[in-house]
This record gives sequence, C-alpha cells and structure tokens, in this order.
Amino acid sequence: MDNHELLEDYLDGRMTVDQMRSFEARMARDEALQKEYRLHQDMAKAILDDKANQFRRLLDDAHKHYERREKRPMYFRMAAAIVVLLTVGGLILLFSGRNITSKDLAEKHYKTYQPFNGVRSATDERSKMITAGFEAYHKADYITAARYFETILKDAPDNNQIRFYLAIAYMENKNPGEAIRLLQNIVEARDVFYLSQAEWYMGLCYLWLGRKEEAILPFERLSKKEGFYQEQARLILKDINKRL
Repeated sequence: MDNHELLEDYLDGRMTVDQMRSFEARMARDEALQKEYRLHQDMAKAILDDKANQFRRLLDDAHKHYERREKRPMYFRMAAAIVVLLTVGGLILLFSGRNITSKDLAEKHYKTYQPFNGVRSATDERSKMITAGFEAYHKADYITAARYFETILKDAPDNNQIRFYLAIAYMENKNPGEAIRLLQNIVEARDVFYLSQAEWYMGLCYLWLGRKEEAILPFERLSKKEGFYQEQARLILKDINKRL
C-alpha cells in the first residue's frame, strides 16, 4: 500500500488504533509522508479559501447593485472604508509589536490533535470505555472524554496513548497545569509514539501559563530534531523571540 492510500485510510478513520500508532511513528520519520499530509491540509484550506472568495464576490455584487440604485453611494463607501480601517487596525493591535501575550501566542499555534476519525467496535469493558472516550473526543465533548480517559488510566497507568489524549482533553478544558503533568510523564518515559507530540503540546501549555523559559526548552528540542514538528517549533520560537 502506497503513502497516498495509507494517508487516506488514516484520515478517513479506517485504521485500527495499533495501525494508527504505527502510521504516526512512521510519519514522524518519513519526510515525504509529512509533505503529503501537509498537502491534504493545504487542499482543505484552499477549499475554505475558495468559499471565502465566493462570499467576497457576493458582497461585491451587492455593493455594485447598491451603487446602481443609491443616488448617494459615497456614504456606503465611507462606511465600508471605516469598517476596513477598524478591522485592520484591530488586527495590527492584536498581532503586532509586543502587545500579544504568551497565552495569545499559544492559542495562535494550538490545534486540537485529531489523529483519526473513527474507532473500532468493542466487546470487553475497557475497550468499550476507550471507544466511548474517543467518540466523546471526536464530538468535542472533552469533559466526558476526560472522565473516560481518567478511569481507563487508573486501570492501565502505563498506557501513554490514553495519557496523551487525556492531556489534550485537559487543554481543551482549560486545564494546562494538569496537561503538563501527563505530558511530562510521556517525555520522561521516552515513548517513541508520542514523544514529539507530548513535547509540542507541553511547550504550548507552558506558554499558555506564561512560563516562557520552560516553554522554549521543548520547542528547541523539536526544532533540532527531524520530524513533523520541526518546522512548527522553529516558527513558534521566532514568534516568541519577536513578540514576547
């Protein structure tokens, strides 16, 4: 099976949990696979951008129609100009200079970790709980997901997969402190399947809490290590040095 087919199975949720973990480990080492994954993301963004362009064209058509009917179109143009100035000014105020906070920077670079879109049916009780936890996670019900993952982790304290997703659920529930504790455990265990992911999100948690120096350390490690997060780590380090 080639990279494209594997990536399609990964994105469409046709992999088992073990296959997904194996694929993620391979993607962390395979630069070509990382590029193809990013290409899928870029294509999705392009579709959204196209819809945005369609919306702009609708606004332009409405504007032209208004100008044909309105004898005093200057007011419309002045109002539009004011809106543009306020919008641009607000963006400049938010993202320029040193007005941005470390939490703003963390939120700018944060994306919920979504490794796959489905889970297998289950028969035994623990598997049923895992399935229920991931179903809640995919529905963005992170409070429920965290409850399931917490229970599973009590019975399987060495399960770093559940530990990682529990950490992400904590981040989504605005509890970065607890997330750091779990992610640090993964880093200390040197779990090859989740090490890079744990360092990336741990850095974001530290940044969110305003602990800049502690945030820089995992980002620097990632920036020197070939893999999926290398370029992202370099970008966020530039942001930190420029804005904080």
